[in-house]
Amino acid sequence: MQRMVGFDLTDDARSHPDRRSLKTVELVPVHSSNLAAVGYDPATGEMQIQFRRRGRLYSYADVPPDVHDALINAGSKGGYFNYRVRFRYRTTRLA
Repeated sequence: MQRMVGFDLTDDARSHPDRRSLKTVELVPVHSSNLAAVGYDPATGEMQIQFRRRGRLYSYADVPPDVHDALINAGSKGGYFNYRVRFRYRTTRLA
């Protein structure tokens, strides 16, 4: 598994210094075998994704609107997530 240098990919909201600033955005259920729901705050660029397998919720920072839109419209949301989101944005586990 290749990781991009310079990104903190494993922040945990329980130990995150800005924990109080992390908020839950409105999650919208999606049709995907991997993703359960996706939320996006265009004002901050925060995208939250809940996964089906364990129900975990993650926040991805500074995601451009076109990346969120492409994920929502992708034929394979899990594939798009793995190719364009995973390991590319600072990630914080929320739940």
